[in-house]
Amino acid sequence: MTKTIKILSTISFIAMAIVLTFVGVWALADLDFTVGGDITYTAPEPQINLQQDGNGFYVTMGTYNNAPVVWRLVGMDGNRFTGTTAPTNGIGTFVLETYVAQTKEFDADSSDYATSDIRTYLNGDYKTLLNLANDTTYKAIIPRSMTSLYTDIGWNYYRGNSNYAENEVYSITTTNTESDKLWLMSIAEVYSMVGGGEITNGIISDDWSSVMANIDWSSEESTYDMFWLRSPDATASFRVYYVESDGNFLGRPYGTLMSIRPAFNLEF
Repeated sequence: MTKTIKILSTISFIAMAIVLTFVGVWALADLDFTVGGDITYTAPEPQINLQQDGNGFYVTMGTYNNAPVVWRLVGMDGNRFTGTTAPTNGIGTFVLETYVAQTKEFDADSSDYATSDIRTYLNGDYKTLLNLANDTTYKAIIPRSMTSLYTDIGWNYYRGNSNYAENEVYSITTTNTESDKLWLMSIAEVYSMVGGGEITNGIISDDWSSVMANIDWSSEESTYDMFWLRSPDATASFRVYYVESDGNFLGRPYGTLMSIRPAFNLEF
């Protein structure tokens, strides 16, 4: 009887080790634990399936209409990324490229991103829509705290004028301590990563379409060609900034239906 129990225990341990090895390679990050007080298992970091094409680097994450969803690498450590070799160290920012036909209000009655309906949607129903829960890339995402998302969220925007002052106005503070995997970009992030640090006559970047490659949805229904940012309009509390495919950014009432183009961070 004792021998049988020992054999079964050994088999169970081996089976568990095999399962943990498989799961660890794809889903766990830097997780250390002890088995039976003697063996310490360290799971490898999640694998990032970074791919390259003529437009740069990208990953696939989730599915929409039974097809993989592409997310384009646009920045490294907060700056525009145009490298031709894969990044090795740092935080990479990816933005949705695949056309996903979803429009939403920013919020019913506020321009505050922390409490907005669109933020709730991104981290709830949108996650379900793209089948992200069990996606290995989604599991590898580095979440951003609300403090991070509220740092340098706004810009001083002078209407009818080409003068801009980076992050001078409308720096909102929040006591929200949550962290999000998916988030909307701010004007500052679009400027530095997508636009390459250029604003001319209200256009974040003259080469917006080429920089974003296939991220331009202008060939689709025009309603989806304009997408929300998380930055409130510094000149009117009832408006939030959005971006058009040509790089122009303006403020719209938060109750307007606009497209959603989320971003996320991965660590290399």
